[in-house]
Parts: sequence; C-alpha cells; structure tokens
Amino acid sequence: MAIGLSNIDLSKLDPRKIDLSDIHLGALELNKLDPRNLDIRKSATEAGYVAVGAGVLGFQSLQQRRRSAQARFTEQSSALRSKASEASSYVVSQVSSPGALAKSVTGQARDAVTPAFDAVSSRVEPTLEQIKGIPSQVAGSIPDSVKSVPASISSTLSKGVEKVRGTINI
Repeated sequence: MAIGLSNIDLSKLDPRKIDLSDIHLGALELNKLDPRNLDIRKSATEAGYVAVGAGVLGFQSLQQRRRSAQARFTEQSSALRSKASEASSYVVSQVSSPGALAKSVTGQARDAVTPAFDAVSSRVEPTLEQIKGIPSQVAGSIPDSVKSVPASISSTLSKGVEKVRGTINI
C-alpha cells in the first residue's frame, strides 16, 4: 500500500508547536563530554588505526577481485587456446594433403562422368559406323568434293571420343 505524501501541506507546519518535553536525553551522559577530558593523541591514534584497517580491508578486497579476474582470464584463455589448436589442426589437415584431395575429387568426377560418357559413347559409335559406310553406299551419286566429308566427321568424332577417354582415364 502506497502512502501519498503529495497531499501534505508543509506550510501549516509550525516548529514552535512541537512538544519537546517527551524527548529524553538522559541516556546520553553529556557530563562526560568535557573537552578537558578529551585525549587528542589517543583519538588521532584510534582514527589512524581505523584508517589503516579500512585500507587493509580494501587491499584484501582488491586482491580477491584480482584473483577472481585472473582465474576467469586463465579459464577463458585455455578455452581459446583449445579452440585455436582445433582450428589449426583442421587447417593443417586440409592443407597438408592437397594431392590426396585432388585425387579424391578427380575420382569423384570420373565416377560421376563415366555413366554419361558411356551413354553418349553407345550412341556415337553406331553413328560413326553409319557415317563410315555412307561413301560406299552412295559412291556414284555424290560429287567427289563431298565424298571426304563423312570420313572427316568420323575422324573428328573419333579424336573427340579418345580425348575424353584420355582426360577421364576410361
């Protein structure tokens, strides 16, 4: 439950009307506060002890904070070293064997290309045989300048097939 203090009118407060007779200061032994009884040297020494004590407590608190920060730093730096070592090992493993990686990639490419090459080759080879047989079938009906075209096409296709075979080691 909140108490609303905004409705209090302080202009109506009159300190002269406060009854101080109910306040008892008997527990305070004001008679012992005689300035002649004060020992300034003793008071200064005690104040010095309090200051030194507060300094020691502050120093110990700072030491504890330093130890805690050092422990966190050590923990985080060892975790970072571990991650860096893992990353370094991974990079070295990837970089140190480029030949093996290239062979693996070449093998995978060959495995992927071979079925397509076989399919194309099974279509091209019968066509080559048909092209080779064209000159004998139409020997008398085509001009001499065109008779060499099927042989040229056949030769070009054969060279292409052999080049592909050599490239992918089939």
